[in-house]
Amino acid sequence: KQFSVKEDNGFVTAIDGHAQDKDKGLYWTFTINGKMAEKGANDIKLSPNDQIVFNLATFK
Repeated sequence: KQFSVKEDNGFVTAIDGHAQDKDKGLYWTFTINGKMAEKGANDIKLSPNDQIVFNLATFK
């Protein structure tokens, strides 16, 4: 499936119209093979069969 993605300096800010909200502490995060990514999406080097999961999560 193709997704509509917006980013700012390599960090995902919206997917399919679901945008992060700084006032609510809501941010896009993602895991690769079950481990939380520690870099922006543009800095990640993927390998075949890597599983990426994006989540709109609350951080306060």
